[in-house]
Amino acid sequence: MLIAVAPANLTENISSYPYNCIYTVVIVDLFANGSNLHAAIHQYLSGKPEGELVLLPANDGHWRSIVSVLNDITDVVCLEKFIRHTHLQYCGVLDCVAEYRSVYTGVIAVHYLLVLTL
Repeated sequence: MLIAVAPANLTENISSYPYNCIYTVVIVDLFANGSNLHAAIHQYLSGKPEGELVLLPANDGHWRSIVSVLNDITDVVCLEKFIRHTHLQYCGVLDCVAEYRSVYTGVIAVHYLLVLTL
């Protein structure tokens, strides 16, 4: 499950708007959509058939745009594993190590920065 935290300045800026409840709903919906898409990708890479995934209607277009790439991912070694390197002083979540078009690759999210290694 993806846990998203809005930066403090974002919520402060939203609270200054006269209709801040509308903006709050939009932010909550965005996080819900992102969590739903993330969960669907995780389940798909874990072997769940595409027909069994539960996607929010707002994510249909996103899913259609990435499913062809996901189909090229095979031999998933790990998903969402916490990593830490004591010598280089970084830590983060290793999102996925898998084979992509016959080449092993990893995706690491470190300090909210997505680093893609191909």
